[in-house]
Amino acid sequence: MRSVSYYAFEEKGMNGLDTGNRASDAYPYMVNCAGFISIAHPFTSYNSRGREDYYLMYINEGHLRMDIKGETVRVGAGDAVIFPPKYKYRYTLSGNGSISYYYTHFTGSHAEMLLNRLGFGELPFVFHVGHSEEALKGFSEMFASFTRDDELRDLSTAVATEQILIALARARRAVAAPMPLERSIAYIKSFYAEQISIPELAAMEGLSVSRYNTLFKAFTGQTPIGYITNLRIDQACSLLRATNLPIKEIGAAVGYSDNHFFSKVFKKKMGVSAQKYREKQAF
Repeated sequence: MRSVSYYAFEEKGMNGLDTGNRASDAYPYMVNCAGFISIAHPFTSYNSRGREDYYLMYINEGHLRMDIKGETVRVGAGDAVIFPPKYKYRYTLSGNGSISYYYTHFTGSHAEMLLNRLGFGELPFVFHVGHSEEALKGFSEMFASFTRDDELRDLSTAVATEQILIALARARRAVAAPMPLERSIAYIKSFYAEQISIPELAAMEGLSVSRYNTLFKAFTGQTPIGYITNLRIDQACSLLRATNLPIKEIGAAVGYSDNHFFSKVFKKKMGVSAQKYREKQAF
């Protein structure tokens, strides 16, 4: 699916970040804009003033690094984020990865009350929901309403907003229940720097390898190997920033005894070599 954006009205501001931006209590819910974004090159989106409305993102593929309450948070496929009005948000896609996500900006007299009732109280709110067909259906109906652009557009996009938020709340509750992969994921997080066998992980959960791989991707948005690799490279980046350890030792510390292979994986994930990454952090 290609990137698309829809606007209830246009009032373009600096860098386009304020297009379709308003706060209103004229109706319970009002959608200012919505769309689907697909990007395959590095970028940073930074709104130094925040917007007047609420901002919902639902990640479809890939991952972003976001500044949330003074910390850098990694959000990926199956995650959703809600930013409150006036929040100075920043998120980044680095390396040679790609990202796609659904979004909507909404306002209204009942917006805050609905978010509180659904459990999205303290904003910004980052949560995992996995794949939600119900939420995707809501976005599809919202986009169709914008395309029709008839006299019922604002009402139907408002209804779709409720549908999306309720679907995400239900999905969040579902994934918050005990998961059959809890034991193996905890093991990966503890021993990611060691040799990890996918059949052994599957055995921990009493599953076949194929079933384990299917459930793992449905829950995390990644394959087991991809999940392990991301943990290793994230830790390598931390060591490159915080220590003067030789790059070969850092590779070994995160699970790569072959320095050439570590260098290859690091550059594929981050878009630059480990040495270049370290040099960039010095500035």
